[in-house]
Amino acid sequence: MLVKMDSGELRRLRRAKGLTQEQLAEKAGLSDRYVRSLEKRAVRASIEVLYNLSAALEAPMESLVAVYPEPEE
Repeated sequence: MLVKMDSGELRRLRRAKGLTQEQLAEKAGLSDRYVRSLEKRAVRASIEVLYNLSAALEAPMESLVAVYPEPEE
C-alpha cells in the first residue's frame, strides 16, 4: 500500500476554509512557497507537516492522504 498526500484535497479544504496559501502557511508554521509546492505535488510532506496542516485546517489528518494499492510486479 502506498500513502501519499492528496494535494487536491489540501487545496479543496484550504479554499473551503476561505484561506489563501499564505494564510494556511502561517497557521501551519510553514512557508507559503512550501504550501504552493505541496499543492502542485512538487514536494512530499512529512507526517509532522500533515499534522500541522490538518490542525490548521481543523480537518482529520486522514483527509489529507490518499491510499493506493501496491503496484503488481
